[in-house]
Amino acid sequence: MSLLASAAALLVVSLLGYALARLYGAAVHGTESALTRLRRALYAGFVVVTLVAFVATVGAGGFEAFGDGPLGDLLTLLAMAAALVVADLAYYLGLWPAIRATRDLDASTAWAAASVGRWLAALFGAFALALYALGHVPTGSAWGVLGLGAGIVLLVYVGSGTLVRVSQSTRALTDAERERVRVACERVGLDPRSVHAIESETVRWAGVLVRGPPRFRTLLVGSHLLVAYDADALVAQVARAAGRARRGYVEAKFGAAAGFVVAVAGLVVPVGDAVAGALVAGGALTAASLLWHGRRVVYAADRDAAEATDPGTVIETYRAVAEDAGRSLDGGGGRIRRALRMRPSLRSRIARLEERAD
Repeated sequence: MSLLASAAALLVVSLLGYALARLYGAAVHGTESALTRLRRALYAGFVVVTLVAFVATVGAGGFEAFGDGPLGDLLTLLAMAAALVVADLAYYLGLWPAIRATRDLDASTAWAAASVGRWLAALFGAFALALYALGHVPTGSAWGVLGLGAGIVLLVYVGSGTLVRVSQSTRALTDAERERVRVACERVGLDPRSVHAIESETVRWAGVLVRGPPRFRTLLVGSHLLVAYDADALVAQVARAAGRARRGYVEAKFGAAAGFVVAVAGLVVPVGDAVAGALVAGGALTAASLLWHGRRVVYAADRDAAEATDPGTVIETYRAVAEDAGRSLDGGGGRIRRALRMRPSLRSRIARLEERAD
């Protein structure tokens, strides 16, 4: 009965989240700031719905049906992850009609559900497996826990290209597209191990990602970039992504996250006052340094794109990509959020490119 109680709690949370999202979407649709308000509602709503769904389903006691022991714990974590996916997906589908109308997207509800559901499943599934590993892999000490955490971060970094492909809808390139990408890669000195196109009917994404360690790079190109943009725009985007990869942009993100984790560990893990102080200071300094380095990498990669084409082409491409994706040149979220994400506003990046053009 407790399992049914958790299922009933999940159903109530999902229906309530869907209904509230639908009402909010209808209220903001057609307003001048509709897209910004929908995006904020999406992010904030995911956090709230996740917390409410977790408390409601766990409080109902249904997960106790899986029993104790390693297998029971694994099933419990996976069931929790599945419940959170269902609740968040229901909330997203409530906002979807307003998002589709505001963005003027030609995409079905089924496509949106599959796309977002895949991303949520990858996110919560990976988190559940990480929690299971931390709870069941023998570590022997607090240092062992830190070592295991570092191992998980390293595994995610090495497999980041695969994770993107799992969480996103990807396809193989056509022969013509592959040739265009090959030429662009040659112009910027990038030699990826594999190339895939990211498809999305919910966002006109025209970006390029380079993931994975050196010599095992995975290049992921937005399908919209291949369809709607010319060769120079493709070269500019590939050059930008390649410049970030060469300078360790993703590695800096992982390093900053690891520094933050180390600093927090120094506060909560019993390792002695002296060691704790060193962990907090070292972790905080590492995180701050890498966040600063990451911002410099973004500007340097923009210069690479300008050298591969010209500043005017890069500026035009960046503006068009932002407009297609429905994103403001200011980025949103404030300076602190942009600093933590190591992502200067597009407006400031374009301003530097304009100075370079002059």
